[in-house]
Amino acid sequence: MPETSTTLPPLRESSDPLERALVRAAWHEIHVMENVREAPAQKLYQKRWEAVRDQAHELFTPHEGSQDMLSPHMRRLYESPANVTRFRRTVQYLEPGDRVLEIGIGKGYLATTILTEGQLDGYLGLDLVQSNADATKKMLAANGVGANADARVGDLYDLTRADAEAIDASFVICCEVLEHVPDPEQGLKVLADALPDGAELLFSTPLLGRLEGVWGHTAMFGVERIRRMLRGAGLVAHHVEALHNTWVSVLASKSEEPSSRTRALVSHDLDIMDGIDVPAERPQAVRNAAPAQLERTRSVWARRMDQTLHGGDGQPLPAADARTSQTGSAQPNAGPLRITATPTAGAEGAPYIGVAFPTPTDTPPRGVRLELQAPDLDQFQRLYVELRKDREVIARWTWVPSERRPKAQNPTFMLTDGTKGGFFRRSPSYKGDFADADTVEVFARVQDGSDAELTISRFGWVV
Repeated sequence: MPETSTTLPPLRESSDPLERALVRAAWHEIHVMENVREAPAQKLYQKRWEAVRDQAHELFTPHEGSQDMLSPHMRRLYESPANVTRFRRTVQYLEPGDRVLEIGIGKGYLATTILTEGQLDGYLGLDLVQSNADATKKMLAANGVGANADARVGDLYDLTRADAEAIDASFVICCEVLEHVPDPEQGLKVLADALPDGAELLFSTPLLGRLEGVWGHTAMFGVERIRRMLRGAGLVAHHVEALHNTWVSVLASKSEEPSSRTRALVSHDLDIMDGIDVPAERPQAVRNAAPAQLERTRSVWARRMDQTLHGGDGQPLPAADARTSQTGSAQPNAGPLRITATPTAGAEGAPYIGVAFPTPTDTPPRGVRLELQAPDLDQFQRLYVELRKDREVIARWTWVPSERRPKAQNPTFMLTDGTKGGFFRRSPSYKGDFADADTVEVFARVQDGSDAELTISRFGWVV
């Protein structure tokens, strides 16, 4: 059973403010990834993970003998984009002259990679399974890196500091192991206690919500658990990152002094924003306009209500003619545009109020920003923003006040082609865009028999 936060010592952190801040930011970022789950995280961080993956593949060469020594399944596993990325990232941690102790070596693919590329002075790999140790030595020999390396049977829980000091280990690797063992907390403590002075540890766990269908995995790890494990082991995290939307990778040691490996690692990081242009469809500005001075065209929704439009000075505005639109110069009133209405006597059917604006022709809009005010939202069953082209509806957003209400008394709404949720929800029945519209109408379905008042306090064209 994992220890509780109250029984553990405080989390130790790096003495370097920058390293400490980067680790804290990474914990938070991974926490976000855990909560948004796998598919949304893949979309959010796609550019970063693709860049790291592509960098790894550019430098990847399959090992000699892998086709003959590994089953097709194992070869696909080791040479998958996820593992190639993980192996490359491990190489980037290495320093010339390192002596590496690896626990949980599998068939020796990572061992062969780091011995081939890492300028190591020595390597010892331990695994519970004799056939894995034998396969590792065979793979190392086939690639010409077996002379200064060894692999043998060993249990994580039996590891001692004397074992690590026997090879003068400067770097200990335990990746894709802790999720397999019966007590991950104790496993990390063993690794921490075995670290020689000055040595560092690289370990990994699956990112929460990933690899949970693997039957050999018996533990799941969130950020909170990993941080508790570090506290219990007395370790300091020097670098933390999510790899390939699959693992959490942690570089740690027993020292609070900053790690040179962290600086070496991040020197390989790419500027993933370099060369990224602003999408052509992304809005760049908002052109604010006084609602009462906006050009208006005839509302197709105002019906069964005797409505009056008022300008900023409270005086009535002339209704837009059915054949011609009124221009701003013909409207002396500035400021908000207020609609007041009473039910039309004897009218049957659903009552609506509304006001329509032709879209600008000089720069086609990509959205609208509007601030609405109503003394009583209970007057309305629904409020709408609708786009039309040649009187045909091409897009519509709907807000049902009885279901959701903003906290602000005068809420502002930003509706663009990409807007799907929020208070105004876009109807999937219409696929048109703002750029295609010639009219925008703001209208509301009024409760039967009710008076209505709605003010567009502020308005802007998103361009």
